[in-house]
Amino acid sequence: MKIITVGDKKTNLGFMLAGVSEAIPENIDLNELKEKIKDPEVGLILFTSSAYEKYKNLIEHTEKRKTKVTPIFMRIPVYGIKDVEIDDVDLMIKKALGVKIGGFNE
Repeated sequence: MKIITVGDKKTNLGFMLAGVSEAIPENIDLNELKEKIKDPEVGLILFTSSAYEKYKNLIEHTEKRKTKVTPIFMRIPVYGIKDVEIDDVDLMIKKALGVKIGGFNE
């Protein structure tokens, strides 16, 4: 199962070093992104906040119409920019995995 990031160079580099399958610049052509979403090998697509906002309509449209669990779309915070609270990250993990793990705030 592939994990893809869509974001800025620093974020993509960090995730590539962590072992994600592919890192895509956030200015990817919409049709190319649609092809990545259709790829049955892709299980998780991580979007930086700015990329998520840019492709929000496509993500929401795909979420409403998809007939299988994957790919899972997840918005990730960008290093140095506080746009997602810890509670939000906990909720994103719970939504993505279907279970609560750890416990940032019990």
